[in-house]
Amino acid sequence: MIKDDGHYKRFARIILILAISFFISLCAAGGGYTAEEDNLGKSDFALVVNFGETASEPGKLWVVGKFEPARKITLLLEGKNTCVMETSPLTEEAESSGAILTELLGKCQTANKFFLEVALIGRPVRDYERIAPKETADVEEIASIDGLIRSSNVLTSLLKKAQDRIPGELEELKGVIPKVNEVMISGSKIRIASYQKPDFDGPKVIMIEGRVYPLAGWCSSLNVNVFRLNGQHYAYASSYCCGCGIHIEQIFRITPEGPVEVLSEYSLSD
Repeated sequence: MIKDDGHYKRFARIILILAISFFISLCAAGGGYTAEEDNLGKSDFALVVNFGETASEPGKLWVVGKFEPARKITLLLEGKNTCVMETSPLTEEAESSGAILTELLGKCQTANKFFLEVALIGRPVRDYERIAPKETADVEEIASIDGLIRSSNVLTSLLKKAQDRIPGELEELKGVIPKVNEVMISGSKIRIASYQKPDFDGPKVIMIEGRVYPLAGWCSSLNVNVFRLNGQHYAYASSYCCGCGIHIEQIFRITPEGPVEVLSEYSLSD
């Protein structure tokens, strides 16, 4: 029997063309994945707030900033939970801060009081999880981390950065032992150290691959939201002025070379 190589080659070409066509149509429909989806930047993140009676309708959710209608906004909530909403044509100015807010349409299970949640703008969520940190109880380890931080310049840099808005002195941290939380990321142990006193919270420092970097402060919120999104890891932290009404919301991408800022939001300051 004589084998027809030309027939088999034509058949293989047809199968290859059909496979390529199917892949292209899958991507066009939103089912495909490209590496660019992991490269999230400042234009991809936003904050969602519930101002209660501050906005025109109590209980409404708003995304901070002005957005065109029908933009998809995905809230990144506790655990692996996400919730998709859509921007409306309505924008409003927050009474307390003057920030421009865009109303969100849809329903998401959220707190009834004022809150902030990280949201993704118009991008697909391929993989998401909020990672709960674990507090370190090892006294010797905490003392070692404290010594490493104080021998670096991170506390000085945080203080210097904050001096225009947040009065403070390094002496305030004399004798203060940091609270240290640990998070496992890609097999590496990431540590977040928080210096807290009864009269103020912060500053916060992050340790990656044994090196220390400034994260939030001089005053800061108690918790840091660490999450995995589309193959990357992020930390969301808030700083505020002790008594002056300034709030700074920041999102950092965690990399082996240190934290990279992807969002810095000041507009919610009073």
